[in-house]
Amino acid sequence: MKTGFFGVTTLATLALAGALPALAQVASGEPYMEARAALIAQGWRPDASYGARMANGKPLYHFPEIWCGPQICRAKWHDAQGHAQSIMLNRGFNQDHTVAGME
Repeated sequence: MKTGFFGVTTLATLALAGALPALAQVASGEPYMEARAALIAQGWRPDASYGARMANGKPLYHFPEIWCGPQICRAKWHDAQGHAQSIMLNRGFNQDHTVAGME
């Protein structure tokens, strides 16, 4: 296997390049509902075990992968290769969150 500048392998570079189109789907200010649909279409899966739950086990927020603070929320995902990813959100009402950026 060849290595490039600073020993980064060609395979790792290709894996990163493969993730970039999905990351480009997540634009700051974009409604989370739209970004979520685009990521799912590209093979990403939300981490439904991460989000806050009510006493009866139902998700506290509209999307089960979200945990919110007073102003910012975090959504946990697994990309198409299974790697953990986080998306920071501006808190909205119910399903009106907007993307703040990738973490």
